[in-house]
Amino acid sequence: MIEGLADDADEVRKVSMRNVKICIKKFAKQSPDQLVKPVLRMMFDKDFRVRMSSSILMYQLVKELENDIIKLQPKYVNMETKHQILSSMFILKYDPMEGVHTQASQIWKSIVDN
Repeated sequence: MIEGLADDADEVRKVSMRNVKICIKKFAKQSPDQLVKPVLRMMFDKDFRVRMSSSILMYQLVKELENDIIKLQPKYVNMETKHQILSSMFILKYDPMEGVHTQASQIWKSIVDN
C-alpha cells in the first residue's frame, strides 16, 4: 500500500492513500509503532508526492491517537517516538517543494501551539 503513494498514476496514489488511512483508523491505538515507523520513513522519501502524502497520514495518525503526541506524557507512544514525529514534521516545514512545506506548515500549526 505504501509503495502506491509514489506511483505515477494518480488513481493508484488515491487508492493507496485511502487504504493506508483505513489502516490508521483501525489500528492506530492497538499498534501505533507499526504505523508510525513506516510513515516516518516516508516523510523523507525522495519523491515529493510521498513526502506530502506521509505528512497527511501522520496528521491523521496524530488525530486518531487523540492528539496524544502533543501531550506531556503520551499514552499510546513513547517519548522518543513523540519527539521523532514532531521533529520530522518540523523538518518538513522547510522542504524545498512548495506543496510539501505548505502542507507540513499547516499541519504543524494545527497540532503545536506556537
